[in-house]
This record gives sequence, C-alpha cells and structure tokens, in this order.
Amino acid sequence: MHQWVGIKDAPNIQSFSAQNGSPVFTTRRQGIGLNLVRDVNGPSKSTGGEILYSFQVMIGRSQSTWLSFGLSGSLEQNRLDESGFSPVFDPHVSGGMEQELAYNASSGIYLYNYRYFAGVAVYNLLPVNTSLGRGYGVIPYYVSVQGGYLFTGLELPATFQTSFQGGLAREFTS
Repeated sequence: MHQWVGIKDAPNIQSFSAQNGSPVFTTRRQGIGLNLVRDVNGPSKSTGGEILYSFQVMIGRSQSTWLSFGLSGSLEQNRLDESGFSPVFDPHVSGGMEQELAYNASSGIYLYNYRYFAGVAVYNLLPVNTSLGRGYGVIPYYVSVQGGYLFTGLELPATFQTSFQGGLAREFTS
C-alpha cells in the first residue's frame, strides 16, 4: 500500500500472510501461520515477521464449543536514518543511523461457538527490547480482551450480535 502517492518519503507498506489449519482428531485441530511486514515511512524502516501456532479442542456436551490456545513469536529489524534531519539541538538525535533487532512473544486463549465468543491475549511475554518500535510493541504487559453474543429468536427478521473489545496496558518503572 502506498499512501500519499507522489509525495517524497510517503508511507509505504507491504505485507504477506499465510495460514494453514488441519484436524488432529475430530475434536481437535491445529494451525500454523506466518505474517511478514515491511513498513517504510520517511526516515524509519521496519522489516519483520511473526510465526504463529494454535491448538483447538472441542469442549462441552453439545459438541459445538471450541477452546483455542495460541502462541506467537516475532522478530523485527527497525532502522531510523537521522542523517537527513535538519540541524536540531536534541541530545536524542545522533544525526546517524539508529538500528535495532527486536523480538517478543504473545499468547492467548479463545472460547467460541455459534452463539458467543470470548478471548484474552497477552502481548510482550518477554521484556520489551525495543526503543524504535511503535504500537503495543513498546508497552510492557499489554492485555487485550474481546467477547460477544448472538441474540436469536427475538421474533425479528434478523439476528442481533453484540461485541466488545478492550485493552489494558501497564508500564512498570523502576
């Protein structure tokens, strides 16, 4: 995706994603995935990827509810080229090339069937080792929750589905 076409150093991002799932037994499934991303935005560049694994097991007597567990690991090369910055008197601007290799892991659990879903995920299971990263990648201990319910049988010509999503970020300082 190219944003602001024709403008020098405009944001430019490419991504590739692949997933594959397979049944282990009739009541168990597993899946693997790969996400690759290259993000260039002016003087900053990020190239990285994520490997994901999930395991699902059917639970309950109705044989329609699944409990899923997931784990992912990420690796990202970040670069910030400060050589083109105008003269600034900021001790954090070196005027050169800043680079780092960041890594981390995430995990989650998800419960779902045709009527409801609920899940929680924890990002940054390892100590955060990035200073050039963005988003929740720089916030230690980020937790995301989501859930919803499908209302049926309300004598309406349609169904009604609710959902919620939220997050909690906590930074610990010494």
